[in-house]
Amino acid sequence: MILGKISDANALRPFFEKIDLCVFENEFVPSELIESVAQGVAAPIAFLPLPSVLHRFRNKLRQKELLEKLSISYSAYLAFDGQSEDALEQWCTSSLEHFGGEAVFKWAEQGYDGKGTLLTRSCDEAFNFCNLAMGKGISVFAEERVHFKRELAIIGCYSTRGQFISYPLVISEQEKGICKRVVGPATSLGVPTLLEKTAQTAAEKVAREENLYGSFAIEFFETADGRLVVNELAPRVHNSGHYSMDASETSQFENHWRAVLGQELGSTMSAPLFAMLNLLGPKDLTLRVSQSPQLKLSSDLRFHWYDKEEIKPGRKLGHINATLKSLPADQVRGSQFEALVQSTFEKLNGAEQEWIQKLRGDQPS
Repeated sequence: MILGKISDANALRPFFEKIDLCVFENEFVPSELIESVAQGVAAPIAFLPLPSVLHRFRNKLRQKELLEKLSISYSAYLAFDGQSEDALEQWCTSSLEHFGGEAVFKWAEQGYDGKGTLLTRSCDEAFNFCNLAMGKGISVFAEERVHFKRELAIIGCYSTRGQFISYPLVISEQEKGICKRVVGPATSLGVPTLLEKTAQTAAEKVAREENLYGSFAIEFFETADGRLVVNELAPRVHNSGHYSMDASETSQFENHWRAVLGQELGSTMSAPLFAMLNLLGPKDLTLRVSQSPQLKLSSDLRFHWYDKEEIKPGRKLGHINATLKSLPADQVRGSQFEALVQSTFEKLNGAEQEWIQKLRGDQPS
């Protein structure tokens, strides 16, 4: 076993000497260092996807450039290309004016789960937010606020054999910028089939253009006027696809490995109703744990714990999947389907409350 930080060349070198295939958990890796160290290893290593691909995707401005190239709709933006604090302050003011007095300011890198994103009408607030990023060497940009009907997401998977598949389009709900709930299929909840086809086409374009091997996600806004606008791209297995562990014939995780190992991709056929509820660390609770509290769940619920040793407020700790594998034909969509969704989330919320109560009960006095 080789233990070390991914930023440590002395740890990477002996690790690379022992492998012929390297797959990444996420895009937040030092791609330039990885490529440099790999060049000094005797036997060639297959990186899937390439570190240079992850390098492009981890920067949201480079994501915008890719979407522009592929003619995929995205939210309008203004990038800051200056250096001084005076220029930054002027840019914040002009960006707010450009977008009608309100804008979403974003860090181009190191932003996820609500971090690195600020919706504001205040120039001072925008300046302080952006200046913090600039101090870390991170570029910033401002986006128009998209007035959306709902947020959607799709998981795609692209294999080294050139095979592309996608999972059902889903509706996702955020809590302080963190994915909290997912439900699908979206087309059973009023999302037009055309939008699902648009999302599938966008995902395939991105995968084939960038050789983005494995499972990945695209998050969208469904606008009030019925358009689909890309919010962000995530070049990895994603929270919005965790339902596939129980609801789909092949999970996003299994297909990720099939894709990078050159195997035939598995079916993405999914249940007629599924939902996922993220378990986040409760407010004002910090606690070390050896295991999760056990829950008594009905047969249509599945609990997944991430084996993290410390509970922190807002931290992703696990999720609960709900799956109804069969429904009468007259309940697949419409008001009866919406009622089933509502009762499903009531079950999920009840399980979450039980989990939180047991967590707090385990807290040392």
